[in-house]
Amino acid sequence: MALLVHLKTIRDLRGKGDRIAKVTFRGLSLYTHVLENCEDEARFDETFRWPIASRVDENEMLEVQVFNYSKVFTNRSVTYNTLKHNTVT
Repeated sequence: MALLVHLKTIRDLRGKGDRIAKVTFRGLSLYTHVLENCEDEARFDETFRWPIASRVDENEMLEVQVFNYSKVFTNRSVTYNTLKHNTVT
């Protein structure tokens, strides 16, 4: 059994630059590839897979965070969203 998440597009982002997204479930973080020269919209179109051995509890959260990516400096967060299991479609 596995949880699959398809991250398509994130809109209304502040600023512009290279973007990377981090998706976290049960403490395991997975990252997208870097999108270069994005403005207010980032089209990731990536699927993530978490193998799970037990049922997903209705109170468990899925976290999605988008960063301005930098090769030199620390990545700066531009948005952070937490989704409950029952709101994810």
